[in-house]
Amino acid sequence: MAPKRFGKHMNKKIRFNPKNLGYLLIFCLVVSVLWVNYISLRHAKTSAHNQQPRLVIIYAPCTVNKDYLSVYNADRSYTPHLKEFAKKAAVFLKHRTEAGHSGVAYASLLTGHHADVHGVFIHPAKISQDLYDMSEAFSDNGYEIFYWNKKSMADHDYNYIQAAKEKNVYSDVINAKEDTRLHRILDCVKDEPGYKAFIFANFSVSHFPYNTSLTGKFYELFPQECEEDFVYDEETHSILSKILHLNKYEFNYGFPYAVKKHKISPRQQNIIASTLDSIYKSRNYYLDKLFGDVLDVVKDYGLMDESLIVFTADHGEVLYDEHAPFKWTHGNTVQSEDLDIPLLIFSTNEEMGPKYIDHVSRSIDVFPTIASLAGIRLPDDLYIDGFDWTPSLRGKQPYPNLLAYSHSAMLSGYAEKFASENLGGLRSELYPEASMDWTWVSVRDGDIVTKYKNLGNGKFGFESFDLSKGKNEVTNIYDESLHYFKNISSKLLSYRDKLIDAYHASRGTVESEENDISKDEGMKRLRSLGYLQ
Repeated sequence: MAPKRFGKHMNKKIRFNPKNLGYLLIFCLVVSVLWVNYISLRHAKTSAHNQQPRLVIIYAPCTVNKDYLSVYNADRSYTPHLKEFAKKAAVFLKHRTEAGHSGVAYASLLTGHHADVHGVFIHPAKISQDLYDMSEAFSDNGYEIFYWNKKSMADHDYNYIQAAKEKNVYSDVINAKEDTRLHRILDCVKDEPGYKAFIFANFSVSHFPYNTSLTGKFYELFPQECEEDFVYDEETHSILSKILHLNKYEFNYGFPYAVKKHKISPRQQNIIASTLDSIYKSRNYYLDKLFGDVLDVVKDYGLMDESLIVFTADHGEVLYDEHAPFKWTHGNTVQSEDLDIPLLIFSTNEEMGPKYIDHVSRSIDVFPTIASLAGIRLPDDLYIDGFDWTPSLRGKQPYPNLLAYSHSAMLSGYAEKFASENLGGLRSELYPEASMDWTWVSVRDGDIVTKYKNLGNGKFGFESFDLSKGKNEVTNIYDESLHYFKNISSKLLSYRDKLIDAYHASRGTVESEENDISKDEGMKRLRSLGYLQ
């Protein structure tokens, strides 16, 4: 028997009230509308989140010392476009390339592999068409591939950017404001909803011997950026240009010998170093403007929200450093000025957002990371040495602690022979043969860089430096009695052994590639870039 307090209501007849039903229907209708809108918004948000960017730009110029960019050095005032771009990008503070020579470095960037896999050891050389590269991944996912290629060591005919059709390969720097080819691409992206474009740009405006055409303008705009001993007048620049262009190999690879030969006083040495430093800054000012123009045009087309844009480089540049064996060059040693390069990634993915990453990353990581950020599915059976940073960038997992291995590269055999017989100097002492048996190697672990290098007279040994103490590698902290250095040196030697073994295993392939790239052609390209005189 129910309690009395319920009995009254249980015995009461329930009367139908049409008015209450109306209120109920209105309430249900409002809830339904709100629910549908909520689901639609979530779906739209999820679709936008998962949608592939319809414009992907990999801007990878040659020879960029990141210390000359305001993103990495707040004292620089002449790269405002990169500084602004960094406010919306993921900026990698300890990004490192595998090698200081363009062919090797671009091969690592494009394939996600170290040289023991991609097989590019000498300069110049071709990438095997059997390797699957970044451009092929995007092409397989519906992107049309374009290649602005003004870099003779990584030409399309050397199988770089393999998926680009000949009609989409342009031997130019992108001058975004005036380049009708770029505007046609952006028109298609804007007007055709299903169209997707992938653009890769490699070129050099800051390679030695440095172009002096903008030095006067740079000095007028940024006098505070010019070194104390910088001299700008026609006579000095005429003499300097003559010395550098006629004797650039001596200056690059044997500066102590050049000083004695030409009887260059300490004061003149300072003038040369300071003036070249200012000229190099002017080239990075120009590079910043070129990149800024690309960003401006993409914004003008209203495509930034549908874009994935990457700024990086193949390698850096060693400018005058009394501790560096070679001045105003790259590739032959494993200096951090040469190997630590910029990497900035802009993505509209809301989970990513702008950030600074103070962990070591590598050029081999760029391919898998960019593919993942773009929603590109790679072949199931594809193995890549590089690490996909996407989960970490989206906050799904901690940043990794990676080791970045690098090595010095070789010129082709005929070029090494020519250099040794005709030019001599310090380079011939440190690299007496054109063989990877003489390669130098390094590994970056956080701020600690450890090297295995020719210390002179053919004797190899280890050095270690703490980059947190300064960018110049001055104080050797290597101590073979400590477990850390025993462990890291063992790993470094294993990396070197893999390179050497792969190099010798591919000698037939390398020789055939040298034959494909004729001696005359190879020498011409090496001379044009200052590697040979």
